[in-house]
Amino acid sequence: MFARFFSLFPFAVVALAGATGALRGQAVGVQSITTTFTTGTHSSTDTLAGSSVTFEDDQLSIVTMKDTSGNTYTVDSTVSSAVLRTDGSGTGELNQTSAWYMGSAGGGTASTLYGSYNSANPASLLLGNNLLEGADNVFINSSTTSAAQGNVERLDFLYNGTTGEVNNGTLAIGVFDRGTGDSFSVAVITGVDSNGNPTSYAGFETVSNTAFTGGALLTTASLSSTAASTILNASSNPTDYLVRYDSSTSLATGNVTSDNTSNTQNVAGVVITLASLGISSGTTIYGYSLMGGDVTPGTNLSTLTNWSNTSVYKTTTTDNGAFDGLDPVAVNGVLFSMHPVPEPSTYAEVFLTAAVALWGFRRRRPRLI
Repeated sequence: MFARFFSLFPFAVVALAGATGALRGQAVGVQSITTTFTTGTHSSTDTLAGSSVTFEDDQLSIVTMKDTSGNTYTVDSTVSSAVLRTDGSGTGELNQTSAWYMGSAGGGTASTLYGSYNSANPASLLLGNNLLEGADNVFINSSTTSAAQGNVERLDFLYNGTTGEVNNGTLAIGVFDRGTGDSFSVAVITGVDSNGNPTSYAGFETVSNTAFTGGALLTTASLSSTAASTILNASSNPTDYLVRYDSSTSLATGNVTSDNTSNTQNVAGVVITLASLGISSGTTIYGYSLMGGDVTPGTNLSTLTNWSNTSVYKTTTTDNGAFDGLDPVAVNGVLFSMHPVPEPSTYAEVFLTAAVALWGFRRRRPRLI
């Protein structure tokens, strides 16, 4: 009897592994988050395009999140660097990206912005774990609004340089968007050169804007009392403002802010497990890349390494079609771990229960004469 029971053991392992694994094959909407708020120490005032802007350097970080399937995730680690891959053949303004910051109005001539300002490296704006800032329409090449167009084709988030991270079977990527969610593509970096540039990819997936099914994440319940009073306005939506990073000469040189106009958009998110992307446990990953929803690598993902390949990375992406520009929140580059993960003792208890059940079943079987 015991021989027959242990012959069933591998199937029990497979069944349990499948039961505790993440939903495969698609991104899942983030239903809710918990956060922690840190008050910044920098409160100096900068002048951008003639407007007075104060950056408070506050930080609003995700601690845990729950997806619409009921899985809970905690922050595992953050990336070491981010790189904006730009293409000079785009139809939009060259070397231009737009950033957004949550803040408060200042009569059209001044604003208080809660995030951190970095004029030297716009890519660094997306590093870390801060819900108060991000990029705007990051993959849009052509738009009727000049501030919404640029030539960014790919965003690379790199873990530990050329060392990478080992997938332990529970890791996931969270992508958060200002607004209700925009389509994008994602692929895991599985190889880099000596300078940390991606040389190989796996697990490409295009995520539809309909995957952001969790709703508005910034609510009084998701924020600490300090953050809630600072961030949410009377209608329970945050107010945000745009700052454009621009080095082209066709528009104003330097940094331009349109702080006299604002939006009241909340934040939505999706979670993508490495398992759902087909990345096996034990695989070394070096980060991941975000791209427009109209990226078409074909069956050979090596085509993703060349962001100037216009047959893969379209340079005419507009903001009025199916592939609206992603407005990534600066939580990109964070690895999450899915919980709870059964401990070995839990498996032992399950197997012991199964053994007892099978023993009882065998004892109750009628004898054949």
